[in-house]
Amino acid sequence: MKRFVMTPSPAQTPAGLARRPRISGFLLALILVSAPAYAPASAQGTAAAEQSLRPVTVAEAVSAALANGARVAVGRADTAVARAQLAIAGALPNPVLAGSYTRSAPQLHATIDLPFDLPYLRNVRVRGARAARRAADLRFELTRAEVRYDVDTAYAAGLAARSRAELSAESARNGDSLLTLVRQQRDAGYASELDVELAQINAGQQLNVAETDSLAATQALLTLQNLMGLPAERPSIALADSLDTLIAAARGLTERQALRGSPAVATLLPVAAAGAEFESRDLALRLSRRRGALVPALQFGVEGRDPTGGPKGLLPIIGLSIPLPLFNRYGGEIAYAEAGRRRAAAELDAARRDAGAAIAAAQREIAQAQRRLDRERSLLQTARDVARKALIAYHEGASALPAVLQAQQSARDTFAQYISDALAVAKAAAAIRLSTATQ
Repeated sequence: MKRFVMTPSPAQTPAGLARRPRISGFLLALILVSAPAYAPASAQGTAAAEQSLRPVTVAEAVSAALANGARVAVGRADTAVARAQLAIAGALPNPVLAGSYTRSAPQLHATIDLPFDLPYLRNVRVRGARAARRAADLRFELTRAEVRYDVDTAYAAGLAARSRAELSAESARNGDSLLTLVRQQRDAGYASELDVELAQINAGQQLNVAETDSLAATQALLTLQNLMGLPAERPSIALADSLDTLIAAARGLTERQALRGSPAVATLLPVAAAGAEFESRDLALRLSRRRGALVPALQFGVEGRDPTGGPKGLLPIIGLSIPLPLFNRYGGEIAYAEAGRRRAAAELDAARRDAGAAIAAAQREIAQAQRRLDRERSLLQTARDVARKALIAYHEGASALPAVLQAQQSARDTFAQYISDALAVAKAAAAIRLSTATQ
């Protein structure tokens, strides 16, 4: 049986490690200088093309979405419908003019029917329409708050995607530079072909990640543009704020929440809107039940033209008409109103239950994410230093290439986790603003 023995290269022997010369020193300096600073900092943009784009802050993005967003336009139309319904509910019924001809004397008849608008019906109808308008206004305010939440989270997601794209692009450049260094070491006889292959795999993987993250950053930007009511075919804006700005705003929000405390549940927009909707449905049910009452109408008119020689001139007509509920007793309308009231009651109960739970969940999420951020801030610089020291050790022959790759991967993972936690903080802050929005 043949025995295969792996013989270490000169660079892997203790003697070789001791006598490895300092080759590629300039290239190593370039790698160290261009190494990404895995630490929180304001994003400066990943491409030169961003310089030609219009910078937009979070506040400007929210203002644009509230002015041009499709959801806000729909909510505004709903409030207009509710105002029109209130005008309809308050309108008085029109009189009915009728004229007739008969062969019997008197032959000409003209009457005006004046339907009664009974106070106990009119009052309920108008109150129901006012409650419906109040519910529409509150739903519109809730829609605006939800649009703010969507823009806040989309903006934060765009910043996080941009930071990941910057990180992966820098990692791809460093992977390519490391591959060049390893090839030079191999040509000088101080690295193996396996090191070159490992460096090639690392460089290719980092390039693939960079392309994926770049596409994700572009898509996140287009999503924000769509919310702002801008064309979403190509990027036309640049994010002017940074993750650090959103983190600071979130800390200020939690401090204000601690001082002010949570608002009363009844004043929260979802609960207030659900309460107004329930009141409107309840009054609609009461109106449906009262519509079965007999609502009379007064009739006034004149008649004349008697060819038989009867009384001359116009003769007065006074009458009273009463509807007879023979074929329709409003059973279907009452059942529909009862179903609507039950639905509104269930939605009100759900809104009350969800309101407090949403606030508590957002507060827990932001507190936990902020604790993770505080821990990761101290780890970022350490991870960067470890990656730099591992690269120097490899160049000096005191470490193998896998240790360099592992150190660089750890630094990237640490910074990626920081970005994820910063995004979690921003989203939790947006959730708190939404869940605590009041009338």
